[in-house]
Amino acid sequence: MDDMLNKKGSDIWSGALNAVQEAKGINPVVLDLVDHCSWTDYMIVVTATSRIHLRGIYQKVLDLLKEDKHLFVRNGKGTKDENQWILMDCGSLVIQIQTAEAREYYDLEGVWFKAERLFTEEDYSSSSSSSSKS
Repeated sequence: MDDMLNKKGSDIWSGALNAVQEAKGINPVVLDLVDHCSWTDYMIVVTATSRIHLRGIYQKVLDLLKEDKHLFVRNGKGTKDENQWILMDCGSLVIQIQTAEAREYYDLEGVWFKAERLFTEEDYSSSSSSSSKS
């Protein structure tokens, strides 16, 4: 987890990522869009297991952002089908919470294939296992 804090832009996305992980979001990925996009700098894409889980992740992140002085939610529900996908527009950070079906269909990581992955589930797994060995 300490390695995560040394990554580019982590002051912007690490708190939201922690909230996603606390809410048991599946396979979170942080994309660096600074050089690829004009409307945001970073994107978190995460999978929810159900409609209730989708809303739970959304609420956990929203609660965190209400306390955060850097970020605010411009638009918390910017998609047609909130049962499949919730988009949180926080300016320099966009959070995409999707069901597995929506994530596979829209393939945002594929759309932004040139973007550097600043964090993936493998990063979390390896940092968790190394800290448990200590």
